Amino acid sequence: MEMQQLLNANNFPDMGIGNGQLICTGNLQEIWSWLCNIFEVGLPHSFDNIWNYSKNKSPLMKEVWITVACSVIKELWFQKNKKYFEVNPNIQHFKQKIIKMVSEGGLRMKGTKWNQNYDLQIIDFFNLGFRQSKFQCIKSFYWIPPQIGFTLFCRDGASVGNPRAAGFGIVVRNHLCQVVGVMDGGIGIATNYIAETYDVVCAAELGVEWGEKHIIISSDSKTVISEFARNKVPWFIRMIWLKAMKKISSIQFNHSFREGNFSADTVGKKAAKLIAGERKIFIGRPKFRTKIEMSRTVYYRFCLKDGL
Repeated sequence: MEMQQLLNANNFPDMGIGNGQLICTGNLQEIWSWLCNIFEVGLPHSFDNIWNYSKNKSPLMKEVWITVACSVIKELWFQKNKKYFEVNPNIQHFKQKIIKMVSEGGLRMKGTKWNQNYDLQIIDFFNLGFRQSKFQCIKSFYWIPPQIGFTLFCRDGASVGNPRAAGFGIVVRNHLCQVVGVMDGGIGIATNYIAETYDVVCAAELGVEWGEKHIIISSDSKTVISEFARNKVPWFIRMIWLKAMKKISSIQFNHSFREGNFSADTVGKKAAKLIAGERKIFIGRPKFRTKIEMSRTVYYRFCLKDGL
């Protein structure tokens, strides 16, 4: 009878009428309240609300929430038709059907969970079975300064989208852990990969400009570092790279963890706002770079099951 009263109210969503249309009005909020209590979110009043509620959740919870919300919208429309053929539609049967649909749809969900009670409770409620967690453990590591006679170029490229406005950041360090200088620059519209590769060449050119003969280029992009170490340089920067290498006596490549490369990462993201071709060079440690990596500080990173 509860479901029959809801259906008789005829307060169903008006789909396809502009943006931000209502998805629940009147007494239908009772059904949404049941759903929102499970996921601990507020009552959605538009499709934008539904998508926004999936933010700041694990990949698996995003899939579950969107599946549940879309299933409720669809079933409410079906119930509107069924009321003419079913004498006593029941709200409990409606809820059980939603739970069953999500449980069966869980076979297609490939997202990973977070190891927290919120995820575990929802997984148990919808009977989604065993789910893998992306992060299995936390490991500690130290930032290592360059050896005497070498200059370390910590670099990182960033793009605000893929592709979107891109930039790069370079933080130059010596064996005393001091910041020798900082360089950032805008690339324009580019992919993240192009920003990462272009950044390596800019680091080498900066080393040549400053008269450095022995350099170490450090990056949190293992793919890019591996390619340059094997001399597999992209064609569009190959000539610039070879020209710089003629003036450098020795070069080493070092893969760093992202958690231990935050200074270059911050500079790179800031540089993405610069116009293409714009460069800024700071001698010494700039005032905006308040935090840098230190050799005797413990840093932590999330690891996958295999420890990588």
